[in-house]
This record gives sequence, C-alpha cells and structure tokens, in this order.
Amino acid sequence: MSSSTSRLAKAIMPNAGTKGRFQWWKKPEYVGPYKWPLEVGPDYTFKDGRSVVVTSERQLEYKTDNARIIRDVVARLKDVRTMEMAHQKAEAERSRTEEARRKMRPIAKGNRSI
Repeated sequence: MSSSTSRLAKAIMPNAGTKGRFQWWKKPEYVGPYKWPLEVGPDYTFKDGRSVVVTSERQLEYKTDNARIIRDVVARLKDVRTMEMAHQKAEAERSRTEEARRKMRPIAKGNRSI
C-alpha cells in the first residue's frame, strides 16, 4: 500500500522528491545572471589591448541606465545633505531659544539651609 501511495504522490507532484524545492509548483523567484554569449556580443579589442566601450545595443542600454541611476542617486544624496543641514540649523535654533528661555527664567535663591 505504501508503494502505491508513493506512486500516486509522484504522479500528482512530479518534483516533490527534489531536495530543497518545497513549493515546486511555483516558478523560482530568482534566476541567476546568465547571459547568452551572443547577447553579450563578440570581444572587439584593439591590438594594443584597449577594449571597445560598447559592442551591442543591450550594453549601451545597460550603461545609459546605470548613468541615469547614478545621476538619480547623486541628486538624492544632495537632497539628503540639504535636509541634514536644515535639521542642524533647526536644532541649533531650538537650543538657542531654549538657552535664552532658561536664562530669562528667575533663579531660586536662598533655598540652602545652613
């Protein structure tokens, strides 16, 4: 009876016995960074060893996309720096006003017992 159950389980779940894949019915969420060799393009290099910057349209798209991302990151970092400076100015102003209020407050005198 156990052999028929295992055959039935194998018929229903063909990859159930594979190690490490618990949800075999779903596609894997991550696929490794494999690129087809012709997608990358041939290796055009000069005789003196210099390499060509871009050899295919896909590489050009990749480089322009990276440049766009870098510009966005630099712009966001500038925004973060301006926000940090504004926060520091606000904190300095708050501490100055707090210090001025503390100085204006009357000081209790004569509360020491001899």
